[in-house]
Amino acid sequence: MPGDRVPSERELARELDCSFHTVRHAMGILVDEGVIVRRVGTGSFVADNPPILGLKHTVGVLLNADGGAYAGNILQALQTEAEASGFELMIRSFSELKVGALVRIEHLADNGCSSIVIPWFSSGIEADHDMAKLIEASPLPITIAEPVAGCEDNCFEASHVFGSGDRVSVEIGCRYFQALGHERIAFLCPDRIDNHSVQRHIAAYARYVSENGLENLTVMVDQTARSIDRVVDNWGKTKRPIAVIAMDDTHALRLMTSLHKHGMSIPEDYAVLGFNNIPSGISSDPPLSSMQHSYRYIASNMLAHAVSAAQGRLVQTTGGAQHHFVVRESCGGSKLDRDGITAIMNSFDELDGYSIEPASFCAEKSA
Repeated sequence: MPGDRVPSERELARELDCSFHTVRHAMGILVDEGVIVRRVGTGSFVADNPPILGLKHTVGVLLNADGGAYAGNILQALQTEAEASGFELMIRSFSELKVGALVRIEHLADNGCSSIVIPWFSSGIEADHDMAKLIEASPLPITIAEPVAGCEDNCFEASHVFGSGDRVSVEIGCRYFQALGHERIAFLCPDRIDNHSVQRHIAAYARYVSENGLENLTVMVDQTARSIDRVVDNWGKTKRPIAVIAMDDTHALRLMTSLHKHGMSIPEDYAVLGFNNIPSGISSDPPLSSMQHSYRYIASNMLAHAVSAAQGRLVQTTGGAQHHFVVRESCGGSKLDRDGITAIMNSFDELDGYSIEPASFCAEKSA
């Protein structure tokens, strides 16, 4: 029943007489679909408002043209989840929130859409203001990817859990590199201190290195190659290996290009880990290790929020997304055998109330 506490994974494994990891994998799927929610310090529960499945709805998707590969992955997940749930999606793109977005929403409303999903936008003070104005003016309820002041109910995740995944992911990256023996771990991000996502990632990294007595090696770069080259020049003066967590795969790949240009070896001199697991990372030299949130979790819960909003109901997930850690050559993990990777993954069993499932980590080696 909604609200009921779910037995622990170990208890379920004993009761069902099956593998502990099988139970973890199954629980991860239910969390991604919004059927089960995890509550810090108390355990897992059946969701109070599980996703609505099997009903016919047309949901409008407003896609930011600057979203890049990440927005594309979210869109693909939305299409997959909509098809599985019997929803129809109607997709339009926009370049800026205050330029043409409202006209497109009105057009979607005229074509039978009952609600709108905006799966990605570049957050910041100005963008948040524009989003709040758009939500107020829209003839349809809007579901957004992160909270905006005054419009917290429009986010698919409840405000008190939003952003927890960023902290967990950064901590996983730091702990992983420490487990591999790295003493110097840097964080590379775009020079966008006004961006909320940048702020969350920097805060998570700063917290970890402070609590663990590590040197804070945060670096911010602009879009020029010269900016990254300066960072590599400065790091090279130390003559000491560095593990680098990049805020996204795009910056990780830019860093790897600069490292090659400077004659550095990856992962021997610099181990590199990105975020979002974009396709170009698979074919990079060496293939890029990457962390990603579950696109399925984001897509299914955004659709559940949008469909419920069209019915005048508020459904926000209070669980946490699964994390997928794709281990390739760039982080040095491919040198480990399966037992070595499993041992490191098992050390991530508990992170401040979040259970990081070994089944949700994908250990890959390039062919």
